[in-house]
Amino acid sequence: MSSSVSSDTVSIIVPVHNGAATIGRCLDSLFNQDCPVLEIIVVDDGSTDGTPDLVKSPATLVRSGGQKGAGAARNAGARAARGDVLMFTDADVAVPRNWVRRALETMQAHGVDCGGGGYAGPLKEVFMQQFAFEELAFRRRHIGGYVATLVSNNLLCRAALFREAGGFPEHYRAASSEDMEFSWKVSRTHKLWWDRDNGVYHDFAGTLSRYLKQQFGFARDAVPMLLKTSGLMKGKTHHGRLIYVETFLTLAAVMSGLVGYAGAMGLMFGGVLLVNLPFLVFIAAKRGPVFILKSVPTIVARNLAIVAGCGWGFFRMVTGKGRNKS
Repeated sequence: MSSSVSSDTVSIIVPVHNGAATIGRCLDSLFNQDCPVLEIIVVDDGSTDGTPDLVKSPATLVRSGGQKGAGAARNAGARAARGDVLMFTDADVAVPRNWVRRALETMQAHGVDCGGGGYAGPLKEVFMQQFAFEELAFRRRHIGGYVATLVSNNLLCRAALFREAGGFPEHYRAASSEDMEFSWKVSRTHKLWWDRDNGVYHDFAGTLSRYLKQQFGFARDAVPMLLKTSGLMKGKTHHGRLIYVETFLTLAAVMSGLVGYAGAMGLMFGGVLLVNLPFLVFIAAKRGPVFILKSVPTIVARNLAIVAGCGWGFFRMVTGKGRNKS
């Protein structure tokens, strides 16, 4: 280990549910780190596709005891971990060779006990993965340094602090807002650091239907958390604030259309495009005009899925129906 890196031992925790297609690639990237790792713990969360059989040494397999959700699976891995520092990633991720070393150097350089980063790129060069990465990267381009929230597929935390904070909330059945809820709680008493240069490669949703389903689910689960957590929407989060503006404009467009105000609907959708204009200019220069022609309807569809998810999340919150069953 480099003398510039602390002597803390590291436990890497990977939750997985039906990840047979991706777990091998993830583990290979973790096995190839240029910094010693104490242990790699894969927590199988009720897989039915043979995933546990693909977990090979030196990784250790832990079972959650059923399909309990990503937060519960991560917590199960944390309970089994022996390292001073816990690092979390996902089965559909591949990490750079210096991922662990860079994270430890960041902790030491900035004196933080919890931190992380975003994405370095997509794992497949298909439009939907390219769009998902580019849109997130552009929205997060100003995020760096001290932040209020982190993402769970690229997160590190001292084990003692993680346990003191109570770990990830376990009421989310699908990977959703558990990382935001956990990291916001930690940020109330400890500084978090976002290293924009220590990203991971992600196997984003490769089809429009899968992407929209994800966006619907994220929005659905985020609504009660955002409404019940004072100050979160104003904080320096990994969402970026413009997504809230886009959501409001899209909702206004939908409502205008429902009551027959076509002009107002067009004006609101024009506002959505105006908010995205810097991104569209950027992506045109990077990936060409054809990418823009595909991106514009994708942005509109994404925002409609978010609005629908917000509506369903609000309905569930006020009625208590259907909470976190998917």
